[in-house]
Amino acid sequence: MDSDLRIKRLENRLNALIGFVIAGAFAVVIAVSVLWMRPTSTQEGLTLRDDRGQVIAQLGGAAGRALQLFDEKQNVRAILEVGSNGPGLGLRSPDGELLVMLDGDPKNPGLFLCDPPGTTRLRVWMEKGRPVIDLLSLDGTVERSFPPASDQ
Repeated sequence: MDSDLRIKRLENRLNALIGFVIAGAFAVVIAVSVLWMRPTSTQEGLTLRDDRGQVIAQLGGAAGRALQLFDEKQNVRAILEVGSNGPGLGLRSPDGELLVMLDGDPKNPGLFLCDPPGTTRLRVWMEKGRPVIDLLSLDGTVERSFPPASDQ
């Protein structure tokens, strides 16, 4: 009974985390595009500027298949990109390191948290309809899994 309650709480937290990541990504895109910018279309893609003419976001072009978000000093603060292996969304640091990846691959969907240099350290995915959280070592092997394999 106690482990069922823990699993249910873990599922609720997992669903909230995934929902928060997705909602946050959409909220940033909507807020930037609606509230503070004027879109200007160029051959390089779509550049969004504030009322002072400073670039706030760039979609496509030099950004590739990504949305780059800039701060007031024109430094790249975040990069949201479409995965090269299929549907998905990645968040990179300004220096290009992969931090978070939301993978929509039908064979292996999940949320992956990475530490530099882009090594997956935490993997949240579904197995047989149940969320599984894996803590990974630097070489990619599973150090710990929640719920443990015996609970599945």
